[in-house]
Amino acid sequence: MLRLAAAAACHLAIPRPATATALVPAPSPLAGPELDIPDLAGNLHRLADYQGKVLVVAFWAAWCPPCRKEMPSLARLSRSLPADRFAILAVNLGDGPERIGNFLDRVDHSGLPILTDQASKLASAWHVRGLPVSYVLDPAGQVTYAVMGSLEWDSPAVRAQLLDLGAS
Repeated sequence: MLRLAAAAACHLAIPRPATATALVPAPSPLAGPELDIPDLAGNLHRLADYQGKVLVVAFWAAWCPPCRKEMPSLARLSRSLPADRFAILAVNLGDGPERIGNFLDRVDHSGLPILTDQASKLASAWHVRGLPVSYVLDPAGQVTYAVMGSLEWDSPAVRAQLLDLGAS
Protein backbone atom coordinates (compact mmCIF):
# COMPACT_ATOMS: atom_id res chain seq x y z
CA MET A 1 0.00 0.00 0.00
CA LEU A 2 1.20 3.48 -0.80
CA ARG A 3 1.75 5.72 2.25
CA LEU A 4 3.01 9.24 2.05
CA ALA A 5 4.64 11.47 4.63
CA ALA A 6 5.52 15.14 4.32
CA ALA A 7 9.23 15.84 4.11
CA ALA A 8 9.81 18.89 6.28
CA ALA A 9 13.01 19.98 4.59
CA CYS A 10 11.61 20.05 1.07
CA HIS A 11 7.86 20.10 1.61
CA LEU A 12 7.46 17.12 -0.73
CA ALA A 13 5.73 13.80 -0.31
CA ILE A 14 8.06 10.84 0.16
CA PRO A 15 6.66 7.86 -1.72
CA ARG A 16 6.33 4.38 -0.30
CA PRO A 17 5.86 1.20 -2.39
CA ALA A 18 2.82 1.44 -4.64
CA THR A 19 -0.03 -0.88 -5.35
CA ALA A 20 -0.18 -1.99 -8.97
CA THR A 21 -3.75 -0.85 -9.46
CA ALA A 22 -4.28 2.69 -8.20
CA LEU A 23 -2.74 5.87 -6.85
CA VAL A 24 -3.18 6.80 -3.19
CA PRO A 25 -3.45 10.53 -2.47
CA ALA A 26 -0.94 12.47 -0.40
CA PRO A 27 -2.29 13.49 3.03
CA SER A 28 -2.23 17.10 1.83
CA PRO A 29 -1.07 18.63 -1.45
CA LEU A 30 2.48 19.98 -1.35
CA ALA A 31 4.27 22.27 -3.82
CA GLY A 32 6.51 20.41 -6.24
CA PRO A 33 10.19 21.41 -6.47
CA GLU A 34 11.47 23.03 -9.65
CA LEU A 35 12.57 21.01 -12.68
CA ASP A 36 14.64 23.41 -14.80
CA ILE A 37 16.28 20.71 -16.96
CA PRO A 38 16.45 20.04 -20.71
CA ASP A 39 14.84 17.37 -22.84
CA LEU A 40 16.80 15.38 -25.43
CA ALA A 41 16.44 18.22 -27.94
CA GLY A 42 17.88 20.73 -25.46
CA ASN A 43 14.57 22.48 -24.68
CA LEU A 44 14.41 23.60 -21.04
CA HIS A 45 11.41 22.42 -18.95
CA ARG A 46 10.13 24.20 -15.83
CA LEU A 47 7.12 23.44 -13.65
CA ALA A 48 5.62 26.80 -14.61
CA ASP A 49 5.44 25.53 -18.22
CA TYR A 50 2.78 23.05 -17.08
CA GLN A 51 0.65 25.32 -14.89
CA GLY A 52 -3.00 24.44 -15.40
CA LYS A 53 -2.26 20.82 -16.37
CA VAL A 54 -2.06 17.57 -14.46
CA LEU A 55 1.63 16.69 -14.63
CA VAL A 56 3.28 13.31 -14.08
CA VAL A 57 7.02 13.56 -13.39
CA ALA A 58 8.53 10.08 -13.67
CA PHE A 59 12.18 9.54 -12.68
CA TRP A 60 14.07 6.64 -14.28
CA ALA A 61 17.53 5.35 -15.25
CA ALA A 62 18.80 3.11 -18.03
CA TRP A 63 20.18 0.50 -15.59
CA CYS A 64 16.77 0.08 -13.90
CA PRO A 65 14.73 -3.02 -14.98
CA PRO A 66 11.47 -1.74 -13.39
CA CYS A 67 11.93 1.49 -15.36
CA ARG A 68 12.10 -0.54 -18.57
CA LYS A 69 8.84 -2.23 -17.56
CA GLU A 70 7.10 1.06 -16.67
CA MET A 71 8.16 3.29 -19.58
CA PRO A 72 5.78 1.81 -22.20
CA SER A 73 2.74 2.33 -19.95
CA LEU A 74 3.77 5.97 -19.39
CA ALA A 75 4.08 6.41 -23.16
CA ARG A 76 0.67 4.84 -23.81
CA LEU A 77 -0.88 7.04 -21.13
CA SER A 78 0.78 10.14 -22.59
CA ARG A 79 -0.63 9.36 -26.04
CA SER A 80 -4.13 8.72 -24.66
CA LEU A 81 -4.64 11.86 -22.55
CA PRO A 82 -5.66 15.27 -23.92
CA ALA A 83 -2.46 17.35 -24.26
CA ASP A 84 -4.27 20.55 -23.32
CA ARG A 85 -4.94 19.21 -19.79
CA PHE A 86 -2.20 16.61 -19.13
CA ALA A 87 1.57 16.21 -19.50
CA ILE A 88 3.93 13.37 -18.65
CA LEU A 89 7.67 13.89 -18.34
CA ALA A 90 10.17 11.04 -18.11
CA VAL A 91 13.24 12.39 -16.27
CA ASN A 92 16.42 10.36 -16.64
CA LEU A 93 18.77 10.56 -13.67
CA GLY A 94 22.49 10.12 -14.17
CA ASP A 95 22.83 8.61 -17.63
CA GLY A 96 24.68 10.09 -20.59
CA PRO A 97 23.17 10.55 -24.05
CA GLU A 98 24.50 7.26 -25.48
CA ARG A 99 23.16 5.17 -22.61
CA ILE A 100 19.78 6.95 -22.76
CA GLY A 101 19.64 6.34 -26.51
CA ASN A 102 20.42 2.64 -26.10
CA PHE A 103 17.67 2.33 -23.46
CA LEU A 104 15.12 4.16 -25.58
CA ASP A 105 15.92 1.98 -28.60
CA ARG A 106 14.57 -0.99 -26.61
CA VAL A 107 11.33 0.45 -25.16
CA ASP A 108 8.20 2.18 -26.42
CA HIS A 109 8.53 5.85 -25.49
CA SER A 110 6.69 7.40 -28.43
CA GLY A 111 5.02 10.67 -27.48
CA LEU A 112 6.81 10.85 -24.14
CA PRO A 113 9.13 13.84 -23.51
CA ILE A 114 12.47 12.56 -22.21
CA LEU A 115 14.27 14.99 -19.90
CA THR A 116 17.89 14.56 -18.90
CA ASP A 117 19.48 15.22 -15.51
CA GLN A 118 22.92 13.73 -16.09
CA ALA A 119 24.23 15.18 -12.80
CA SER A 120 21.19 13.87 -10.86
CA LYS A 121 20.72 17.31 -9.31
CA LEU A 122 16.96 16.76 -8.90
CA ALA A 123 17.23 13.52 -6.91
CA SER A 124 17.54 15.23 -3.54
CA ALA A 125 14.92 17.93 -4.11
CA TRP A 126 12.36 15.40 -5.35
CA HIS A 127 13.27 12.77 -2.69
CA VAL A 128 14.27 10.11 -5.19
CA ARG A 129 15.57 7.22 -3.07
CA GLY A 130 15.16 4.45 -5.62
CA LEU A 131 13.87 4.07 -9.16
CA PRO A 132 11.42 4.38 -10.67
CA VAL A 133 9.76 7.16 -8.65
CA SER A 134 6.90 9.28 -9.97
CA TYR A 135 4.95 12.28 -8.75
CA VAL A 136 1.58 13.55 -9.93
CA LEU A 137 1.00 17.29 -9.66
CA ASP A 138 -2.44 18.84 -9.91
CA PRO A 139 -3.13 21.82 -12.22
CA ALA A 140 -2.01 24.21 -9.44
CA GLY A 141 1.43 22.51 -9.25
CA GLN A 142 0.78 20.66 -5.98
CA VAL A 143 2.02 17.08 -5.50
CA THR A 144 -1.13 15.02 -4.96
CA TYR A 145 0.17 11.49 -5.60
CA ALA A 146 3.57 9.79 -5.36
CA VAL A 147 4.59 6.32 -6.47
CA MET A 148 7.77 4.38 -5.70
CA GLY A 149 8.19 1.41 -8.00
CA SER A 150 6.72 0.62 -11.38
CA LEU A 151 3.04 1.10 -12.06
CA GLU A 152 0.78 0.34 -15.01
CA TRP A 153 0.05 4.01 -15.66
CA ASP A 154 -2.46 3.33 -18.41
CA SER A 155 -4.54 0.92 -16.32
CA PRO A 156 -8.23 1.91 -16.15
CA ALA A 157 -8.05 2.74 -12.42
CA VAL A 158 -4.98 4.99 -12.66
CA ARG A 159 -6.23 6.66 -15.84
CA ALA A 160 -9.59 7.38 -14.17
CA GLN A 161 -7.86 8.95 -11.16
CA LEU A 162 -5.79 11.20 -13.40
CA LEU A 163 -8.80 12.20 -15.49
CA ASP A 164 -10.71 13.03 -12.30
CA LEU A 165 -7.80 15.18 -11.07
CA GLY A 166 -7.77 16.99 -14.41
CA ALA A 167 -11.50 17.64 -14.28
CA SER A 168 -11.41 19.57 -11.02
